[in-house]
Amino acid sequence: AVLAAIWLAAGPRHAMSRANFGAFAGAVLVVGAAGLMYATAGRELRADYETVWSPQSVRKIAGYLERHAAPGDEVLSGAVMWELQADRPPFDRISHPLAFMFGMQPDSAAALEQTLEARPPAFVVLDGYTEQTFGAVLPDFQQVLSERYALVDSATGANFPVRLYELRERMARE
Repeated sequence: AVLAAIWLAAGPRHAMSRANFGAFAGAVLVVGAAGLMYATAGRELRADYETVWSPQSVRKIAGYLERHAAPGDEVLSGAVMWELQADRPPFDRISHPLAFMFGMQPDSAAALEQTLEARPPAFVVLDGYTEQTFGAVLPDFQQVLSERYALVDSATGANFPVRLYELRERMARE
């Protein structure tokens, strides 16, 4: 309507031909629609990452594991990506600990607890999911963590803070 009013107000001497007016109107509509889309997206998008862990926190923790863990050292975490990024094996070869969030058979939980006691992993990554997975099926998990592990690194800037623990017995050998 504004475009038509401008066209009519310009009078016959300055008026565009109908074909030019149609092209001009189409261009204005496309530019206006693009502006509206950018404005809408700008209200929805944020400058930070919308992931659980920022790339910086992943680089920091995985980098620590790459530098300090031997190739065969197992890592226990709720999200196995820490092990994958550092090229280290997951604890007890458990590739999908998120399944523990749905519970575990008592005999399987007991076997896992025995494995944790007899052959503890060299590193434990508390990433928010570790507590919901291993912490949910192993009643003594927090006690084992506090008694046998020491905090060696941490990363923030994510939905969950990431804390990396190393087995004290391993640290004493080094």
